Order: sequence, then structure tokens, then C-alpha cells
Amino acid sequence: MPKILLKAAVSATLLSFFLVTFVFAQNNGLPSASQEINSHPLSTQDKQFLDNLAKDSQGEVEVAQYVESKTNNPKVKEFAQRMIHDHTILDAEVKEVMDKHSMSMPQPMTAEQQQLLSKLKNESGKQLDQTFMEAQVKGHEEDLSKITPEAEHEARLQPIDPTVGEVAQEARPVIAEHLRLAKEVARDVGVNSATAGDK
Repeated sequence: MPKILLKAAVSATLLSFFLVTFVFAQNNGLPSASQEINSHPLSTQDKQFLDNLAKDSQGEVEVAQYVESKTNNPKVKEFAQRMIHDHTILDAEVKEVMDKHSMSMPQPMTAEQQQLLSKLKNESGKQLDQTFMEAQVKGHEEDLSKITPEAEHEARLQPIDPTVGEVAQEARPVIAEHLRLAKEVARDVGVNSATAGDK
């Protein structure tokens, strides 16, 4: 047999083998990537962590969108835009994990965020900037304290599904950076240093 035909025959045989293997795997219940994830049920703590993270992150976007449209301070506007960008990405990552575990995304915004947004709608100018930035410092300090145990796999919140820990590990440095920026902008708009986290 000519070499070129021999190579073609070998290639066709290999292709057929891989196709048969793939079909066999699909038809005989071998786990796909999503099935493998679903084989690890989430703990109650993990479900609560994801639910809270999704609600909080979506709320960050809504509040930041409002402030971005109202503030006249370029630093506050830039910070709000950063919140919108980063938390939109985080929302997508959290949703992917929740979808794989058949969890529904919660309604956006925590009770604190709803109160903050209502307050901001009655403010303008420097007062709006200070209220927003003071809340951002406080909120990101709280978020960092909540996400750190999950990111570090500490005993009480150690995730059964490793993807939950991975989300926490990816989000943790982003939230830490948000806190750093929030403190800087808060000082710039006149929030006192104690309130801005520099006690």
C-alpha cells in the first residue's frame, strides 16, 4: 500500500477509535466536567456563602451604577466604574458555579445595600460621595472578613466542592484591592480616617 494511503488509513482508524471512546463514555455514564462537579454536593455553609456572595456582588453593581451616573467627582466615578467592572465579572463566576449545582441566583442587594441606595437617592454632591465611599470602606472590610475563611479553607467553612474555594480565592485579592482603593478615595472626599478604616 502506498505510504500516503497507509497514513490516511491509520489516521482514519485513530479517529474512529476516539469517536467510539467518546460515544461510549457518553452512553455509559462516565462523568463529564459538570457531572464531576455535581457529584460533590455543597455543604450548607457553601450554599449560604455563594448565595450571600451573589446577592452582595450584584448589589455592588447596582449601587455603583447609580453613583457613577450621579457623582461629579472623577475619583468617585472611577471607583464606581471599577466596582461595576469587577463585580460583573465576579457575578458571572458565581453564577457559573451556582448553575452547575442547580442553585438559583438570589435577588440582588442586601438589606444594607437597599438602605444605602435609598439614602443616596436623597443626596447629591459631596454628601453623596462621602456616604458612598464610607459605605464602601465598611462594606469591603466586612466582605473581606467573610470571604477569608472560605478562601483559606478554614475548618468551619472548608468547602466540599473545591470550585467554591476557588471562587473565594479569586475574589479575595480583588476585594482587598477594592478596600485599599475605597480608603484612598474616602480620604480624598473628606471621610475621616477612623471611618475610612485607618484606626
